[in-house]
Amino acid sequence: MTCEHCETISGKKESATLYSDDKLIAFLSPQPATIGHIIIAPKAHLPIMEALDDKTVEHIFKVANKISIALFESIKCEGTNLIVQNGTAAGQEAPHFSVNVIARRGGDGFVFDWAPKQLSEEEMATLELQLREELSKAPEKKPEPELKEEKQAEKKEEGKVEGKEAEEKKEEDENYLVKQLKRMP
Repeated sequence: MTCEHCETISGKKESATLYSDDKLIAFLSPQPATIGHIIIAPKAHLPIMEALDDKTVEHIFKVANKISIALFESIKCEGTNLIVQNGTAAGQEAPHFSVNVIARRGGDGFVFDWAPKQLSEEEMATLELQLREELSKAPEKKPEPELKEEKQAEKKEEGKVEGKEAEEKKEEDENYLVKQLKRMP
């Protein structure tokens, strides 16, 4: 079985690539749910989220946030959905983990609705217990140890960044917050 995302990453399948770095690619969905449907996928063929390391998961969602902001600013959408279909039972069509960022507008026709399940108190308590037990024994992923030289280089670099770039970052954050407030109904 071929992987559509791997074909896009390798260039075998044409796509409108919006973002690419050494770990990720983001491209317009060839079968969009709405105008502004973007797929973010790791470049490594990893079928489900559990196969990704924590740094990659964090990076994917940082990129998803930037793309969401770009959708608000560029096409003036009114909201976004971030959808992860983790495994075939969750609707995953390509055997490759991805995050779908879907631009939303009122009345866009994309229905994301489900009928809530009614669980008894006993079922809820059992589920809670099972999940708590599993979470308590799940091993924490430890960050990879850094070399001393790398840490020293980072500290020197941080000193350079703190001045002008820190001020620019603060101004950028303030502008973003003002834009967020303007978007609120």
